[in-house]
Amino acid sequence: MSPKPVRTSDVTAELAQFDDLYQAAGSDANRETGQNEIPDGEYPVVVEQVEFTRSQTSGNNMMAWKFRVCDGAFTGRLVRKYRVINERTIPWLKEELLKCGLKLDRLSELPAHIPNLQGKEMKILKRTKDGNSNVYIQWSGPRPIESEDDLPF
Repeated sequence: MSPKPVRTSDVTAELAQFDDLYQAAGSDANRETGQNEIPDGEYPVVVEQVEFTRSQTSGNNMMAWKFRVCDGAFTGRLVRKYRVINERTIPWLKEELLKCGLKLDRLSELPAHIPNLQGKEMKILKRTKDGNSNVYIQWSGPRPIESEDDLPF
């Protein structure tokens, strides 16, 4: 016995109640092609999570950041940033931590300070070049002077 056909007008009316949810929902196809990403630009964010993980390709330690956009057209959207930790990336990592207000004497102190990053408000800049997206933490105020030797006069 086959199911009884339903009139199109009845289905349309019943499905209409889900229109808003449908429009807001992302699809797996959109996520895979990057169509669900926010466009390039500067965004105010809150640090939602920072954790240590390992790079799948190199096995190096890596910081994984999750930022939540807190203002504008993309409020509530999640932005991720990954920073591999190796000999070449230490200067960038140090600058990112300074931008977040963390001035550490030794990198080994970082794990103890991770909770201080969560909930911190800041600005990020998202840029895409040659199909690769990068997220940059922005300075929230004037850049700190490391030493007297850095003065230009």
